[in-house]
Amino acid sequence: GYLFGIIDYDLFYGDLNNFTAIGSIPFSESLEFTLSYDFRNTPTLTTTNALQGQAVASIEELKGLFSDEEIYQLAEDRTSKGQNLNIGSNYLIDSDHQLYLSITYASIEETIASGGVDEMPTIEDLHFFADYSIRGFFYSDDYSNFGLRLSETSSTSLISLRARTYFPGTGRLGYDPRLRLDYRENHDTNVAQWILNPSIKLTYRAGRKLSFEATLGLEYSDFELPELEDRIAYSVLLGYLYQF
Repeated sequence: GYLFGIIDYDLFYGDLNNFTAIGSIPFSESLEFTLSYDFRNTPTLTTTNALQGQAVASIEELKGLFSDEEIYQLAEDRTSKGQNLNIGSNYLIDSDHQLYLSITYASIEETIASGGVDEMPTIEDLHFFADYSIRGFFYSDDYSNFGLRLSETSSTSLISLRARTYFPGTGRLGYDPRLRLDYRENHDTNVAQWILNPSIKLTYRAGRKLSFEATLGLEYSDFELPELEDRIAYSVLLGYLYQF
């Protein structure tokens, strides 16, 4: 296993700007656990943070309104504390089957009202993700992923199902069909929404380093309110990939 960490401490303000730790623990040859934790000031604590919400553009102009100590306090008041914790596991069932699970918690603390600037509320997010990968699900040379995502945030709840398969295809052309189904609820408006998004990505390998890509997609949105109409959106994305 391994452990990697960063500490950033602000000597002027006497405050911890950032602490990050990333680690991996192999439980067996087929099972591995990962852990990451990030705690930081959001944004990074600097005196210029005091300008947020003020009708001036520089610290020199702000000195005409506040004392130095008041400016330093405003900078701290406009700076929040954020943290992100992720715990994951990767289980290699066999050479053709793999399961990945992860849970993530993220939060940003509230800020206080001062200097004519309103407070900001606390934001909290919780996400769960599961991904099951299979080689040879449809054919001997395809690679498929089936995923589940559950999210609970301060504003919305989300349940998302995803499926994706990659076919090497024939010759230089590869196929990558995808399907996503989301159910989303907005906490503030109580509006529920279904989103269906099928798409396909085509890859043409022009050479050993150069590939051309095209993604065609459709998104259907169904709102569970009579005054909101269903919507259908289409998308086309063209690009290329060159590997040096």
